[in-house]
Amino acid sequence: MASLSGVTFLILAVSSALVRAAESDPKCSYRVETIQFGLQMKMTDFTPGNYTIKVAEKEGPFERRSTVSFSNEKSIHEIKPLKPCTEYELNVTLIPTSGTEIPCKKTEYKTTTTGMSEQDIKEASCPSGYFCYQSGWNISSLPSKHNNVSAAEFINGSYRFKPAYEDICSDFVLEFRDKNCQNISFTSSKYVPVDFIDPNDINQTKPTELPAKIETKLPSNCKNLSVEYKCSGKDNNSVEPSDMKPFTDYSCTGHIKNNNVFINKMTPPVQFNINCDFKIINLKARSTNTSIELNWKTTSDKCQGVLHNLTKLSYSCSCQDKKAKGRMMNLLDGGSCNISQLKPYKDYICGVRPIYVDRHDFKGETVEKKTQPGNNYKLRFGLLIFYIIIIAVAHCVAFFIRRTSRM
Repeated sequence: MASLSGVTFLILAVSSALVRAAESDPKCSYRVETIQFGLQMKMTDFTPGNYTIKVAEKEGPFERRSTVSFSNEKSIHEIKPLKPCTEYELNVTLIPTSGTEIPCKKTEYKTTTTGMSEQDIKEASCPSGYFCYQSGWNISSLPSKHNNVSAAEFINGSYRFKPAYEDICSDFVLEFRDKNCQNISFTSSKYVPVDFIDPNDINQTKPTELPAKIETKLPSNCKNLSVEYKCSGKDNNSVEPSDMKPFTDYSCTGHIKNNNVFINKMTPPVQFNINCDFKIINLKARSTNTSIELNWKTTSDKCQGVLHNLTKLSYSCSCQDKKAKGRMMNLLDGGSCNISQLKPYKDYICGVRPIYVDRHDFKGETVEKKTQPGNNYKLRFGLLIFYIIIIAVAHCVAFFIRRTSRM
């Protein structure tokens, strides 16, 4: 037993010495070769263990850092997908059990990737609204020369491209080329159907007046595309734009149609409330001895087209003298009113003001008017004239008598 223990101790001691020797003088060299879709790194003379591999595009933003374990059974590592015809820089370091990382030596160094071919890019299944391609290459930066094409997204092994809004109903052309690849360029052309439209991309302009009209900007190439709006008001009751009222909340959702057939896509709801302005214009007055009749027209910048439908629009008419005495009346129908029981031959300030439901904050208009003389006033005026005439005649007679007597 003592003899066996001695042998075991000797083996452990030798192993420990070998590990210390390996760590004190590690081996680390590698070579790099080009392969399809990227680069291949092969360790040539190395100490088994963990290594840090840093790959960076020489003239670009790409950079990748990873930790790889190498052993006698595993000495090759592939770096892909990379961009075609692109030069990369590699830095490999050994991660020792203690101390700082040790740089490795390069024995053969080819770090410019090969070119691609049209066969390297294949169409892939895709969610609605996108075109997708699969490739062993990194093609995220290859599409170019197209209207506002979205940056490629790499999702589930596919590169996803979203055509621009204005590309719908036209041919969408992707040009696959790279500035580093000489004489390598090809295109993919696909028609963008109406189904690609994203309702959230549709520009909807809220109405600013009544009757309400929502303006929509559709892709210019889609000649048969239209939007039919369905609206609701209070208590979600359906309402037609021609029946909408001012100072009321409405919500309208657009149902998209192609060739007058609904395509099962709807726009986000458009919510609005139109504040109408009512103005009194051309206010005129006519009077009798006890009344003043007012006539006017109503106008509105935002609701002119629905004035005849506004059953809740009414008016307040009033006439006051300088002592603030007078009369006032409310009318459901606009256009004219008659203020009665006024005093004859008095100056009045008369006004008209719009009212909508319980809103009285609209600006009114005023006009000054004098009532006609009354019957009593006419009688008194006639007697006064008669008295003046009698007095004048009496003066004439008296003057004639005095002159005759002197003769």
